[in-house]
Amino acid sequence: MGRSFSLNAELLYEHVVHDKNASNNILEMVQSQQEVISIVQRKGILNGNDLNLLLNAFFARYTNWIWELDIIKRKFSILDKWMKLEENGVKLAEYLSKAGIKTCGIYGCGILGEHLYDNLKKSINIKYFVDRNAGQIDKNIPIYTIEDAWPETDIIIITLLNDSNVVEKKIKAKSNKKTLILTDWIMKGSAENKLFLFGAGQISQTYTEFLGRLSVEIYGYVDNDANRWGTYFFDRKIYSPDILEKEEALVLIACADIESITAQLAQMRVQNKIVTIEHIIRKTIEQIKVSEKHHEWDEKFDYKSRNIIVDNLDGSWGGAEDWAHKLALFLSQRGYSINLIENIGSPTESSLEQITSKLNKKNESIYFELVDMLLKQKPFTLINIWSSEVLWAASYIKRLYPGEVQIISSVLNDQEIFYHHQCEWDGFIDSYLCISGRIKNNLTNLYGINESKVYYKEPFVEYREYSRHKYNMQYGKKLQIGYPCRLTCEQKRADLLPKLIELLEKRNIDYVLNIAGEGPCESQIKEYIENKKLNNKVKLYGRLTRVELLNFLNRQDIYLNYSEFEGTSLTMLEAMASGCVPVVTKVSGVEDFIENMVNGMISEVGNLESIADNIEFLDKNREKIGEYGSKSKSVISFKCNLNDYIDYVEDLIVNFSAY
Repeated sequence: MGRSFSLNAELLYEHVVHDKNASNNILEMVQSQQEVISIVQRKGILNGNDLNLLLNAFFARYTNWIWELDIIKRKFSILDKWMKLEENGVKLAEYLSKAGIKTCGIYGCGILGEHLYDNLKKSINIKYFVDRNAGQIDKNIPIYTIEDAWPETDIIIITLLNDSNVVEKKIKAKSNKKTLILTDWIMKGSAENKLFLFGAGQISQTYTEFLGRLSVEIYGYVDNDANRWGTYFFDRKIYSPDILEKEEALVLIACADIESITAQLAQMRVQNKIVTIEHIIRKTIEQIKVSEKHHEWDEKFDYKSRNIIVDNLDGSWGGAEDWAHKLALFLSQRGYSINLIENIGSPTESSLEQITSKLNKKNESIYFELVDMLLKQKPFTLINIWSSEVLWAASYIKRLYPGEVQIISSVLNDQEIFYHHQCEWDGFIDSYLCISGRIKNNLTNLYGINESKVYYKEPFVEYREYSRHKYNMQYGKKLQIGYPCRLTCEQKRADLLPKLIELLEKRNIDYVLNIAGEGPCESQIKEYIENKKLNNKVKLYGRLTRVELLNFLNRQDIYLNYSEFEGTSLTMLEAMASGCVPVVTKVSGVEDFIENMVNGMISEVGNLESIADNIEFLDKNREKIGEYGSKSKSVISFKCNLNDYIDYVEDLIVNFSAY
């Protein structure tokens, strides 16, 4: 304001930054400000515009105090829920211990951070705090800022009320450590939250009927259509989304546009209230009262008398589906009773028809249908692939009969959502069979799964008599590049094929690109080939049968894959087994089998220039094709033995213990 004045030397109030990072004497400070305004007006010290400026400054301060009071209210609510969880036997220390967590850091030195420290210090080694005001805080353990280097810990627990997700991203970018947002854990652990469904259409109706069969109470519905606010849907009121800011509630997104609704709720800062249908089902299962008589394993059950359930319900066409089919077939050949569960519309190989159950995934009662089916098949081992309704139903039965149900989760994908599925059901999963070393490390180091449950075994390649691979090593012969994959934009990025072809053309590479697959990008690729008159250089073979694919691979010099993510590409292993040189991106599974410039060429994800450079290198150094291809073949022959893999799975089945 540019004005200063004093009537006496008495200090009315002072705001000091301390370890709570907020003043606790707000009422006293408000009264002091009101006294200042009264004195200034009565004495005529300020008037006109100067007085308005002072009033505006105080109004801004009042707004800030209201915000601070809101934080205090929210802290009280979180602490209240936390205390109720503890009183009901849901303890964070036990949750962390089951996840194999032994050391942690705490982000935030406020009230929640202090209570967390006191709650965990007897069971977890807390090595440090992180706080932006580290220099003003005195603790008996080290305190760092986010810019500092921190000691190694198993996890960092974030105790902020606001911007927790922003901080989480900063931590991941800095150290890629496993994180836990305390308020998320508390909110999703509380059984007393009201449940809202976001959406009041067909999907919401389906969820309502399903949750009704589980006896899950729906408090109300939320919708963005203002015309529906105040009306009713299934005898429950429809509210504005603002209700989620006011109520201590959970929200299940029950509409098609999940991504935009999630973004909307994040903008409202209520994203920690979002739950999934599988989370609700899991919580419902965990609340089932169990009789002790079901807990012990009946020794009369020989391990080979157990049924083996293989979940391929969400499968369609790809490496995971092929892996499921082969595993089911080879376990069947070893004398196990197999039930391969698939969606009614998925193709079935003739060799699997006798061991396959076809269910309608769209059936609203499929979960209950599966419970009935699996109850009749216990004792059983479930080999989980998709974390579908099959896993949900098996977990329900395992809750009732823990000694008669074993769940082996095959983790075949490095995408984040797949890790979240594993964490959601970790309490029911007995062991994890990972398809790559990276996935195994991520499950234990980033997601906190107990490492004693996590296994990695190189996936198998079915033995066959490969004919001697004839490479086009002479200059003047066209380099045969094989690209066998689903022609999709997501993951495979087949939409970038035209750009890659342009890069190959600019480098004057003498090649033929052979594409085997089908999908949404197929028409775009065909149009590009026609427009550029590349019919002699780019050939489309469509989707191939298993035998056709193996013969296709045997004619290629190079196997091409520039996916954004994989588990371990089984087609890549087949290609290497046939002698192809892999030119791939550094996704999960690649580094388990390929050493760059030794038996293949590796590029960073998204770097098409590097992919083109690697193909150009092989074109100009044709002798490397035979050298790299021969070494690739040897690697697969050594690591990917079918019998070894089935033996490994059998060991997991045989050594099952309910506790």
